[in-house]
Amino acid sequence: MNQNDVLEDEATMEQLASCEFFFLSVFDGHGGKACADFCAKETLSSLLKALNSLEAELKKEEKLKVVEQCEVRRL
Repeated sequence: MNQNDVLEDEATMEQLASCEFFFLSVFDGHGGKACADFCAKETLSSLLKALNSLEAELKKEEKLKVVEQCEVRRL
């Protein structure tokens, strides 16, 4: 690395309290240091929001299945 070269890569490691695994990420700084920093800060929270949304949708679908099954049993 030359003296003028700036390392723009970013890495994160976080242990999730709700389960027994770590979230590890490495972001290549080709988009610039600010881009790598933003991704390092926002990726996990965005992923967790998406998973929570998916979980809520799956629970909604499961509830609909239970209702449908109950209706079939009543017939």
